[in-house]
Amino acid sequence: MFEFIVNRVLNTVARSMQAICGVVFLTALGCWTTASSAQSAPPACALKVEDLAKLFGVAFEAGVPEPAIGTSCRYQTRGGSSKNDTDFSLFLLFTKPSGPVAEFRKLMGGPGHQYVEFAGDADRAVWVKHGGGVAPFPSISYERGGYLVEVKIAGLGLGTDANARAARVGEINQRLLKLPRVP
Repeated sequence: MFEFIVNRVLNTVARSMQAICGVVFLTALGCWTTASSAQSAPPACALKVEDLAKLFGVAFEAGVPEPAIGTSCRYQTRGGSSKNDTDFSLFLLFTKPSGPVAEFRKLMGGPGHQYVEFAGDADRAVWVKHGGGVAPFPSISYERGGYLVEVKIAGLGLGTDANARAARVGEINQRLLKLPRVP
């Protein structure tokens, strides 16, 4: 009989805790939804292809939204060639940090990456130097409008010589810094 009473009390307490947790969860979800709708995500393809063409000297197709952890877009060159490094994709990714940006950036990037600041940049832009055996490729990130914004290029033939590749990545990252900042 004693066990029956204890089990009944424990079940009542458990149901009460579930109800309380459900209310807390729904309240938090409501606050998050309200905050999210008040500050909507930027459009995935926020860059203009004209700006990309001017910066890289090759035409670009209209951006195509891509699935990602945040809001993402892929821009593909049009009429480029791999022979003269004009056939590549540029990726733009917006992520809403859940905490300090520097820590969130490390969490998203994974271990072994380095983030080298571009001195004096108003949006605290960094050069993302990929670690863990990943060959360097052009990649910057900056903070703007409450978002962590990443801009990356894939598909360029950067060569196999480590020094020449690093120099080329640095030169392209300087170009990426000149893109209009979004959002």
